Amino acid sequence: MVGDVVHVEADIFADGHDLISAVDAASPRVGEYADETRMTALVNDRWRADFPVDRLGFYYFTFEAWIDHFLTWHRDLKKRPTPISMSSFASDWR
Repeated sequence: MVGDVVHVEADIFADGHDLISAVDAASPRVGEYADETRMTALVNDRWRADFPVDRLGFYYFTFEAWIDHFLTWHRDLKKRPTPISMSSFASDWR
């Protein structure tokens, strides 16, 4: 019904340990502009997106996923230890 929210899920995965991102593009007609909705990761490679129904009929879905190099870099950067300032290090040796 118009105004309802449709929940779509897909199993999305990639080889390796890099992070991935995904979108769902839903369109009432083939070839018509599709509204993209960012998908969120659930568990065990399952991803989910929600979108509101704005008109009755069939909808065509396209799932697009990619290796997100920026998110992978950001995750790995947060794992690095913070540098120790030399002034605090030198004061411990006095």
